[in-house]
Amino acid sequence: MKTTIDLILKANGIDFEKEYQFCDRKWRFDFVVLPITDKIAVEFEGGIWSGGRHVRGIGYAGDLKKYNFACVLGWRVLRYTQDVLDKTPMQVYSDIRKLQGDRNEKIKLDR
Repeated sequence: MKTTIDLILKANGIDFEKEYQFCDRKWRFDFVVLPITDKIAVEFEGGIWSGGRHVRGIGYAGDLKKYNFACVLGWRVLRYTQDVLDKTPMQVYSDIRKLQGDRNEKIKLDR
């Protein structure tokens, strides 16, 4: 289903890289928005209704470590469920643009 997001982002001019390793621990984000210096990451949480890895004890704890470490490094991580991918995939695009707009507003204010 990530291919739907691929198509939406490409069609709307958002460059991205898939499976981006953001630290030495070999943790990866599903997507990062380019340029990397913007530090916008996108994660899709699978199996939340079926008892998948992301909601079981050790998997959930591992995800918390990953996301907290990403925040310490300055990453802004957008997280989505399969429902968003199935029903409202444009939400991902919209949220990315909001984060990019936030950055652009800061740049305008500094000038």
